[in-house]
Amino acid sequence: MSKLLEIALSQYGQKEIEGNEDNKTILKYSTEAGHVWVSHDETPWCSIFVDWVAMKAGVERTHKANALSWLSVGELTMEPITGDIAIFKRGTDPKSGHVGIFIAYEVNAFQKSTGYIYILGGNQNNQVKISTFHENDLLGFVKLRETKNKIS
Repeated sequence: MSKLLEIALSQYGQKEIEGNEDNKTILKYSTEAGHVWVSHDETPWCSIFVDWVAMKAGVERTHKANALSWLSVGELTMEPITGDIAIFKRGTDPKSGHVGIFIAYEVNAFQKSTGYIYILGGNQNNQVKISTFHENDLLGFVKLRETKNKIS
């Protein structure tokens, strides 16, 4: 299992707290990754989570809270493997998106694609979890390269 995936899975189930209280672990992702302006767990945090995981795994990162920024790092690939980054558009706003870690394509009993992709990410239904996203919304897959700045 890739280090990126291992770190992300270790956070599975971390969830926003509704109201005035905040999940300190979600805020920690922001602070440790350098997004010190974040003060609430209800801030859009999918990219912040991936940025934090990438930092911990010692791979390339964007240092940005914008999901679409992940299209500008690593190496674009048409053949993702588990642990690569998946970037999706969200709605009709060209500046809005979602980012997470590719798990697998969903297939039916005949090994045919159902059109959905399993993604592990943050801020998926306000928590770290695996969700499905439609491949029609996919903008690209990215393979991240190791850096010298590994933090555990």
